[in-house]
Amino acid sequence: MKKLFSFETLKIHLPIGKTLTAILFFILLYLGLLEAGLRLIPLPAAFFVPGIDRELNYPEIDIKLSLLTELQRGGNVNCLLLGSSMVDFGLDPIYINQKSAIASLEDPECFNMAMKAMKPEAVAKITPILVKKVKPSLLIMGISPVDFTGGQSTIRKFIRAPWILYHDGQPSFEGWWIENSLVYRYWISFLKYRDPAYRADLKRQLTMIDRHGTQKEGRMSRIYEVKRSVAFPDYQISKNDMEGFLNIIDLNSDTMKVMVVEMPVHPDFLSYYIPGGSAGYEYSFLRPIQSILNARGITFVRTQPFIKDIVSADGWKDELHLNEAGTAQFSQWLADELAKLP
Repeated sequence: MKKLFSFETLKIHLPIGKTLTAILFFILLYLGLLEAGLRLIPLPAAFFVPGIDRELNYPEIDIKLSLLTELQRGGNVNCLLLGSSMVDFGLDPIYINQKSAIASLEDPECFNMAMKAMKPEAVAKITPILVKKVKPSLLIMGISPVDFTGGQSTIRKFIRAPWILYHDGQPSFEGWWIENSLVYRYWISFLKYRDPAYRADLKRQLTMIDRHGTQKEGRMSRIYEVKRSVAFPDYQISKNDMEGFLNIIDLNSDTMKVMVVEMPVHPDFLSYYIPGGSAGYEYSFLRPIQSILNARGITFVRTQPFIKDIVSADGWKDELHLNEAGTAQFSQWLADELAKLP
Protein backbone atom coordinates (compact mmCIF):
# COMPACT_ATOMS: atom_id res chain seq x y z
CA MET A 1 0.00 0.00 0.00
CA LYS A 2 2.83 2.45 0.89
CA LYS A 3 4.47 2.00 -2.48
CA LEU A 4 1.12 2.34 -4.21
CA PHE A 5 0.39 5.76 -2.75
CA SER A 6 3.89 7.26 -2.53
CA PHE A 7 3.61 8.83 -6.04
CA GLU A 8 7.37 8.79 -6.48
CA THR A 9 6.94 8.47 -10.24
CA LEU A 10 4.81 11.67 -10.42
CA LYS A 11 7.44 14.09 -9.02
CA ILE A 12 8.30 16.95 -11.42
CA HIS A 13 11.76 18.52 -11.19
CA LEU A 14 11.87 21.99 -12.78
CA PRO A 15 15.35 23.33 -13.55
CA ILE A 16 14.41 26.80 -12.22
CA GLY A 17 18.00 27.76 -11.41
CA LYS A 18 19.24 26.82 -14.86
CA THR A 19 16.32 28.61 -16.52
CA LEU A 20 16.91 31.84 -14.62
CA THR A 21 20.63 31.64 -15.32
CA ALA A 22 19.95 31.18 -19.03
CA ILE A 23 17.49 34.10 -19.08
CA LEU A 24 19.96 36.34 -17.26
CA PHE A 25 22.74 35.30 -19.65
CA PHE A 26 20.71 36.14 -22.75
CA ILE A 27 19.57 39.48 -21.26
CA LEU A 28 23.18 40.43 -20.52
CA LEU A 29 24.27 39.22 -23.95
CA TYR A 30 21.54 41.28 -25.62
CA LEU A 31 22.42 44.40 -23.60
CA GLY A 32 26.11 43.90 -24.34
CA LEU A 33 25.49 43.61 -28.06
CA LEU A 34 23.16 46.62 -27.95
CA GLU A 35 25.79 48.63 -26.05
CA ALA A 36 28.46 47.72 -28.60
CA GLY A 37 26.14 48.53 -31.49
CA LEU A 38 25.22 51.96 -30.09
CA ARG A 39 28.88 52.81 -29.56
CA LEU A 40 29.69 51.88 -33.16
CA ILE A 41 26.56 53.37 -34.75
CA PRO A 42 24.70 55.85 -32.50
CA LEU A 43 21.03 56.48 -33.19
CA PRO A 44 20.31 59.53 -35.39
CA ALA A 45 20.04 62.65 -33.23
CA ALA A 46 16.65 63.43 -34.77
CA PHE A 47 15.41 60.17 -33.25
CA PHE A 48 17.10 60.11 -29.84
CA VAL A 49 19.95 61.96 -28.12
CA PRO A 50 21.39 60.11 -25.11
CA GLY A 51 20.62 61.91 -21.84
CA ILE A 52 22.67 62.33 -18.66
CA ASP A 53 19.94 63.04 -16.11
CA ARG A 54 16.43 61.65 -15.62
CA GLU A 55 14.93 64.74 -13.98
CA LEU A 56 16.60 67.73 -15.63
CA ASN A 57 14.80 68.62 -18.87
CA TYR A 58 17.71 70.49 -20.40
CA PRO A 59 18.24 69.07 -23.90
CA GLU A 60 21.08 71.40 -24.83
CA ILE A 61 23.65 69.58 -22.73
CA ASP A 62 22.55 66.23 -24.16
CA ILE A 63 22.91 67.59 -27.70
CA LYS A 64 26.29 69.21 -27.12
CA LEU A 65 27.82 66.21 -25.40
CA SER A 66 26.71 64.05 -28.33
CA LEU A 67 28.10 66.52 -30.89
CA LEU A 68 31.37 66.76 -28.99
CA THR A 69 31.73 62.97 -28.96
CA GLU A 70 31.00 62.83 -32.69
CA LEU A 71 33.52 65.57 -33.44
CA GLN A 72 36.17 63.79 -31.42
CA ARG A 73 35.72 60.68 -33.53
CA GLY A 74 36.65 62.62 -36.64
CA GLY A 75 39.53 64.64 -35.24
CA ASN A 76 41.20 66.10 -32.22
CA VAL A 77 39.24 68.72 -30.26
CA ASN A 78 41.92 70.73 -28.47
CA CYS A 79 40.00 73.85 -27.44
CA LEU A 80 36.72 74.38 -25.59
CA LEU A 81 34.60 77.52 -25.38
CA LEU A 82 32.77 77.89 -22.06
CA GLY A 83 30.12 80.23 -20.69
CA SER A 84 26.46 81.10 -20.83
CA SER A 85 24.09 81.87 -23.70
CA MET A 86 26.17 84.92 -24.64
CA VAL A 87 28.94 82.54 -25.75
CA ASP A 88 26.44 79.91 -26.85
CA PHE A 89 24.99 82.31 -29.45
CA GLY A 90 27.89 84.73 -29.79
CA LEU A 91 31.04 82.72 -30.59
CA ASP A 92 31.40 80.50 -33.63
CA PRO A 93 34.47 78.22 -33.39
CA ILE A 94 34.68 77.87 -37.15
CA TYR A 95 36.39 81.29 -37.40
CA ILE A 96 38.92 80.40 -34.70
CA ASN A 97 39.54 77.01 -36.29
CA GLN A 98 40.52 78.67 -39.54
CA LYS A 99 43.61 80.16 -37.89
CA SER A 100 46.90 78.29 -38.07
CA ALA A 101 47.59 79.19 -34.44
CA ILE A 102 46.01 81.12 -31.56
CA ALA A 103 47.70 81.99 -28.28
CA SER A 104 50.46 79.38 -28.78
CA LEU A 105 47.96 76.67 -29.80
CA GLU A 106 48.68 75.34 -33.29
CA ASP A 107 45.91 74.03 -35.52
CA PRO A 108 43.05 74.92 -33.16
CA GLU A 109 39.97 72.73 -33.23
CA CYS A 110 37.50 74.45 -30.90
CA PHE A 111 34.05 73.35 -29.78
CA ASN A 112 31.42 75.63 -28.22
CA MET A 113 30.37 73.99 -24.95
CA ALA A 114 28.63 77.11 -23.60
CA MET A 115 24.95 76.72 -22.68
CA LYS A 116 21.94 78.85 -21.88
CA ALA A 117 21.65 79.97 -18.24
CA MET A 118 24.94 78.22 -17.40
CA LYS A 119 26.42 80.17 -14.49
CA PRO A 120 30.10 79.82 -13.47
CA GLU A 121 29.09 77.64 -10.50
CA ALA A 122 27.69 75.03 -12.90
CA VAL A 123 30.40 75.55 -15.54
CA ALA A 124 32.97 74.75 -12.85
CA LYS A 125 31.30 71.39 -12.22
CA ILE A 126 31.23 70.19 -15.81
CA THR A 127 34.59 71.63 -16.93
CA PRO A 128 36.80 69.07 -15.10
CA ILE A 129 34.73 66.27 -16.65
CA LEU A 130 35.20 67.75 -20.12
CA VAL A 131 38.91 68.27 -19.50
CA LYS A 132 39.31 64.63 -18.47
CA LYS A 133 37.45 63.37 -21.55
CA VAL A 134 38.75 65.80 -24.19
CA LYS A 135 42.18 66.76 -22.80
CA PRO A 136 42.13 70.21 -24.45
CA SER A 137 45.14 72.49 -24.61
CA LEU A 138 43.05 75.66 -24.33
CA LEU A 139 39.92 76.78 -22.47
CA ILE A 140 38.31 80.06 -23.50
CA MET A 141 35.67 81.32 -21.08
CA GLY A 142 33.38 84.21 -21.96
CA ILE A 143 32.00 86.29 -19.09
CA SER A 144 29.66 89.22 -18.47
CA PRO A 145 27.99 90.70 -15.35
CA VAL A 146 24.82 88.65 -15.97
CA ASP A 147 26.84 85.48 -15.31
CA PHE A 148 27.50 86.55 -11.72
CA THR A 149 24.01 87.71 -10.73
CA GLY A 150 23.21 84.58 -8.68
CA GLY A 151 19.60 83.42 -8.59
CA GLN A 152 18.21 79.92 -8.79
CA SER A 153 17.99 79.04 -12.46
CA THR A 154 16.97 75.57 -13.63
CA ILE A 155 20.52 74.76 -14.61
CA ARG A 156 21.71 75.03 -11.00
CA LYS A 157 19.97 71.69 -10.39
CA PHE A 158 22.51 70.28 -12.78
CA ILE A 159 25.26 70.39 -10.15
CA ARG A 160 23.33 67.80 -8.12
CA ALA A 161 22.87 65.38 -11.03
CA PRO A 162 24.14 61.81 -10.30
CA TRP A 163 26.57 61.99 -13.23
CA ILE A 164 28.14 65.21 -11.90
CA LEU A 165 28.29 63.88 -8.33
CA TYR A 166 29.88 60.65 -9.60
CA HIS A 167 32.72 62.63 -11.20
CA ASP A 168 32.91 64.87 -8.15
CA GLY A 169 33.93 61.93 -5.98
CA GLN A 170 30.48 60.84 -4.78
CA PRO A 171 30.00 57.42 -6.42
CA SER A 172 26.52 56.11 -7.06
CA PHE A 173 25.02 53.21 -8.98
CA GLU A 174 23.15 55.56 -11.34
CA GLY A 175 26.14 57.84 -11.81
CA TRP A 176 28.25 54.83 -12.83
CA TRP A 177 25.64 53.62 -15.32
CA ILE A 178 25.31 57.06 -16.89
CA GLU A 179 29.07 57.32 -17.29
CA ASN A 180 29.60 53.80 -18.64
CA SER A 181 26.43 52.75 -20.48
CA LEU A 182 24.98 54.28 -23.63
CA VAL A 183 22.04 51.91 -23.30
CA TYR A 184 21.15 53.47 -19.97
CA ARG A 185 21.61 57.00 -21.35
CA TYR A 186 19.27 56.22 -24.23
CA TRP A 187 16.78 54.83 -21.72
CA ILE A 188 16.95 58.14 -19.85
CA SER A 189 16.36 59.92 -23.15
CA PHE A 190 13.35 57.72 -23.86
CA LEU A 191 11.82 58.59 -20.48
CA LYS A 192 12.25 62.33 -21.12
CA TYR A 193 11.23 62.11 -24.77
CA ARG A 194 7.70 61.25 -23.66
CA ASP A 195 7.38 64.83 -22.33
CA PRO A 196 6.03 66.99 -25.21
CA ALA A 197 7.79 70.12 -23.87
CA TYR A 198 11.19 68.38 -23.76
CA ARG A 199 10.60 66.82 -27.18
CA ALA A 200 9.70 70.17 -28.74
CA ASP A 201 12.69 71.93 -27.16
CA LEU A 202 15.01 69.13 -28.28
CA LYS A 203 13.82 69.26 -31.89
CA ARG A 204 14.06 73.06 -31.99
CA GLN A 205 17.60 73.11 -30.64
CA LEU A 206 18.71 70.33 -32.96
CA THR A 207 17.92 72.66 -35.86
CA MET A 208 19.74 75.62 -34.27
CA ILE A 209 22.97 74.07 -32.95
CA ASP A 210 25.66 73.43 -35.55
CA ARG A 211 28.28 70.66 -35.46
CA HIS A 212 30.73 72.88 -33.54
CA GLY A 213 28.17 73.64 -30.82
CA THR A 214 27.13 77.20 -31.68
CA GLN A 215 23.44 78.14 -31.64
CA LYS A 216 22.49 80.14 -34.71
CA GLU A 217 19.90 82.90 -34.40
CA GLY A 218 18.88 84.30 -37.79
CA ARG A 219 19.14 87.94 -38.80
CA MET A 220 16.46 90.14 -37.22
CA SER A 221 13.82 91.71 -39.44
CA ARG A 222 14.42 95.03 -37.68
CA ILE A 223 17.25 96.69 -35.77
CA TYR A 224 17.00 95.95 -32.06
CA GLU A 225 16.22 98.91 -29.79
CA VAL A 226 17.50 98.86 -26.23
CA LYS A 227 15.07 99.24 -23.32
CA ARG A 228 16.00 102.29 -21.25
CA SER A 229 15.89 100.84 -17.75
CA VAL A 230 18.53 99.28 -15.49
CA ALA A 231 18.51 95.53 -16.04
CA PHE A 232 20.05 94.51 -12.69
CA PRO A 233 19.40 97.31 -10.17
CA ASP A 234 20.63 95.19 -7.21
CA TYR A 235 23.72 93.87 -8.96
CA GLN A 236 26.44 92.27 -6.92
CA ILE A 237 28.79 89.40 -7.70
CA SER A 238 27.44 86.08 -6.44
CA LYS A 239 29.79 84.26 -4.05
CA ASN A 240 29.00 80.82 -5.52
CA ASP A 241 29.58 81.98 -9.07
CA MET A 242 32.81 83.75 -8.17
CA GLU A 243 34.05 80.56 -6.50
CA GLY A 244 33.09 78.63 -9.63
CA PHE A 245 34.93 81.14 -11.80
CA LEU A 246 38.05 80.83 -9.64
CA ASN A 247 37.91 77.04 -9.88
CA ILE A 248 37.85 77.27 -13.67
CA ILE A 249 40.72 79.72 -14.09
CA ASP A 250 42.78 77.77 -11.54
CA LEU A 251 42.85 74.94 -14.09
CA ASN A 252 45.40 77.05 -15.97
CA SER A 253 48.68 75.17 -16.30
CA ASP A 254 51.67 74.66 -18.58
CA THR A 255 49.75 71.98 -20.49
CA MET A 256 46.33 73.67 -20.62
CA LYS A 257 45.94 77.41 -20.88
CA VAL A 258 42.85 79.25 -19.69
CA MET A 259 41.82 82.54 -21.29
CA VAL A 260 38.91 84.85 -20.47
CA VAL A 261 36.97 86.95 -22.96
CA GLU A 262 34.72 89.88 -22.11
CA MET A 263 31.46 89.04 -23.88
CA PRO A 264 30.09 92.25 -25.38
CA VAL A 265 26.66 93.77 -24.88
CA HIS A 266 24.79 96.17 -27.12
CA PRO A 267 26.70 99.48 -26.96
CA ASP A 268 23.49 101.39 -26.15
CA PHE A 269 22.76 98.98 -23.29
CA LEU A 270 25.96 99.45 -21.29
CA SER A 271 24.54 102.51 -19.52
CA TYR A 272 21.56 100.44 -18.34
CA TYR A 273 23.26 97.11 -17.60
CA ILE A 274 24.08 97.53 -13.90
CA PRO A 275 23.85 100.55 -11.54
CA GLY A 276 26.28 103.34 -12.35
CA GLY A 277 26.24 102.85 -16.10
CA SER A 278 29.61 102.40 -17.79
CA ALA A 279 31.43 103.61 -14.65
CA GLY A 280 29.53 101.06 -12.54
CA TYR A 281 30.36 98.37 -15.08
CA GLU A 282 34.02 99.25 -14.75
CA TYR A 283 34.05 99.48 -10.96
CA SER A 284 31.65 96.68 -9.94
CA PHE A 285 32.51 94.09 -12.57
CA LEU A 286 35.67 94.71 -14.58
CA ARG A 287 37.96 95.88 -11.80
CA PRO A 288 37.48 92.83 -9.52
CA ILE A 289 37.72 90.42 -12.46
CA GLN A 290 40.79 92.09 -13.93
CA SER A 291 42.53 92.07 -10.53
CA ILE A 292 41.96 88.32 -10.12
CA LEU A 293 43.15 87.50 -13.63
CA ASN A 294 46.23 89.71 -13.38
CA ALA A 295 47.24 88.01 -10.13
CA ARG A 296 47.10 84.62 -11.85
CA GLY A 297 48.65 85.67 -15.13
CA ILE A 298 45.49 84.84 -17.10
CA THR A 299 44.94 86.56 -20.45
CA PHE A 300 41.82 88.75 -20.51
CA VAL A 301 40.56 89.92 -23.90
CA ARG A 302 38.59 93.16 -23.70
CA THR A 303 35.89 93.59 -26.36
CA GLN A 304 33.33 96.15 -25.19
CA PRO A 305 35.38 99.27 -26.07
CA PHE A 306 35.51 98.15 -29.72
CA ILE A 307 32.14 96.48 -30.18
CA LYS A 308 30.43 99.37 -31.96
CA ASP A 309 33.01 99.10 -34.75
CA ILE A 310 32.94 95.28 -34.79
CA VAL A 311 29.23 94.44 -34.88
CA SER A 312 26.82 96.24 -37.18
CA ALA A 313 23.54 97.68 -35.89
CA ASP A 314 21.58 94.75 -37.35
CA GLY A 315 23.82 92.16 -35.69
CA TRP A 316 21.98 92.05 -32.35
CA LYS A 317 19.33 89.55 -31.24
CA ASP A 318 18.75 91.53 -28.03
CA GLU A 319 20.82 93.65 -25.65
CA LEU A 320 22.93 90.68 -24.50
CA HIS A 321 22.98 88.35 -27.51
CA LEU A 322 24.22 88.50 -31.08
CA ASN A 323 22.31 87.08 -34.01
CA GLU A 324 23.95 85.01 -36.73
CA ALA A 325 25.29 88.07 -38.60
CA GLY A 326 26.71 89.64 -35.44
CA THR A 327 28.20 86.33 -34.32
CA ALA A 328 30.11 86.02 -37.59
CA GLN A 329 31.44 89.58 -37.27
CA PHE A 330 32.46 89.23 -33.64
CA SER A 331 33.92 85.73 -34.03
CA GLN A 332 36.09 86.81 -36.96
CA TRP A 333 37.37 89.81 -34.99
CA LEU A 334 38.12 87.69 -31.91
CA ALA A 335 39.87 85.03 -34.01
CA ASP A 336 42.13 87.75 -35.45
CA GLU A 337 42.89 89.06 -31.96
CA LEU A 338 43.67 85.59 -30.60
CA ALA A 339 45.99 84.93 -33.53
CA LYS A 340 48.01 88.01 -32.53
CA LEU A 341 48.64 86.73 -29.01
CA PRO A 342 52.08 85.25 -28.34
